[in-house]
Amino acid sequence: MSDAERERPRGRRVVLWLVAALLTFAVAGSIVVLSPLWQAVQVSRSGQLRALTYGWPFGWLTQDQSAMNPRLPVEVSVISPWEHPVDVGWVTLMLDLAVLWVPLVLAGFVADRALRGAQPKGTRRPDRSDP
Repeated sequence: MSDAERERPRGRRVVLWLVAALLTFAVAGSIVVLSPLWQAVQVSRSGQLRALTYGWPFGWLTQDQSAMNPRLPVEVSVISPWEHPVDVGWVTLMLDLAVLWVPLVLAGFVADRALRGAQPKGTRRPDRSDP
């Protein structure tokens, strides 16, 4: 078996890992970016309406809803950013993304190692070019 034939499965595995990493990054990013939409904050004082923090697992989106005059206590969620100023904490957003993405990649790595370790030594998957 030539060196090129031996490297082919490794190259495929690297490409599959890159695709898996990009997909898990997209999933983690979607969860983080959409998390403020399903989150509600309990407000008991009118001063709290000036800086409502949303985001998961850490708050990265801050919104000023002080123009609202709700009956307190109240549960509020993100509302129109056109009428109520929004501030994005980019560092916290990236931290949230890392907190979700890194465990997903590590779990995939552990699962890959466990599945490859379950195969008997010396066996390989048949290549499409094998007769």
